[in-house]
Amino acid sequence: MGNGMGQDPVKPPSPVVGTGSPSEEVAMRLSKRLITKIALIGSTLVAAVLLAAGPASASGNPETVGGGPTVAYTGPTPYSSMVGGYFPDTWVSMYCWTDNAWSYGTNRWFLVGGVGLNPYTGRITWIEGYVSANRVWNQSQVGHC
Repeated sequence: MGNGMGQDPVKPPSPVVGTGSPSEEVAMRLSKRLITKIALIGSTLVAAVLLAAGPASASGNPETVGGGPTVAYTGPTPYSSMVGGYFPDTWVSMYCWTDNAWSYGTNRWFLVGGVGLNPYTGRITWIEGYVSANRVWNQSQVGHC
C-alpha cells in the first residue's frame, strides 16, 4: 500500500529504547541485580563505619529522656509518688545518681530536672524527679545523691 507517491508510510520511532530482545531483557535484569548488590554493599560499609566509630561521647550533647514518655518520681522507685512526666527526647539536667528499685533493666536512678507535664494541673512546667537510668540518653558524669 502506498501513500500516493509510490512509497510506504514511514513508521514512527518506538518510544521504548531497545529491541526488547531476550538478550536485552537478560542484560536489564543483570543491571538491576548489580545495582541492588552495589547498594547493599554500600549500606553495609556505611553501617560498618558507623559501628566502628563507637558510641558518641556525651560531652557537648544534652542529656535527654527517650524511648517514649518518661515518668519522674519523688524517690528512686516506681512506687514513689509521680512528680510529672517528660515527653520523648526532652532535654534534662542530671544532678546525681543512686541505686534502688529495679526498673527498665537497671537499679540505677538519676535525679533530673527539665520541662515536663505536671499531671495534677495538666500544665507544662519545670519537673524535678527520679528517672530510671535506662530512660536517660547521652548521660554525663554526676556524683552520688
